[in-house]
Amino acid sequence: MAMKWLIHPGPSTPRAFISLWLTFWLLAEVWAIYWWLWTAFGKEIVTVRQGELSIKRDILGYGRTRSFPIGSIRDLRASGFFPSNSYWGNYLVQLKLAGGTVGFDVQGQTKKFGIRLTEPEAQEVVRELKPDLS
Repeated sequence: MAMKWLIHPGPSTPRAFISLWLTFWLLAEVWAIYWWLWTAFGKEIVTVRQGELSIKRDILGYGRTRSFPIGSIRDLRASGFFPSNSYWGNYLVQLKLAGGTVGFDVQGQTKKFGIRLTEPEAQEVVRELKPDLS
């Protein structure tokens, strides 16, 4: 109905409102699809090579990779939930789209990965990575 109103507006059709509403609807649909794909097929791939620690959030072969020079990584550690002052930060952590149980400091910021790890698994990841990051 909204598309019909947008394409063939009547004399009292609020086109700006309908356009904005459809835009937000589209963004919500994209977000829901991304969340579903991450939940069904998502994984984090952590690699150490060529002097960098790389973390890729992979969904069916696609995803963003963040790389950090090994020399700038400080205080690799296993921790539980990393609370954030940001509402969206906490919201994404609860949806298992951000955050994690393994953290490290780089250039004054805390970076996290290991979204679905338990505390013992996170400690094992830290034990495995520490020799490569020294």
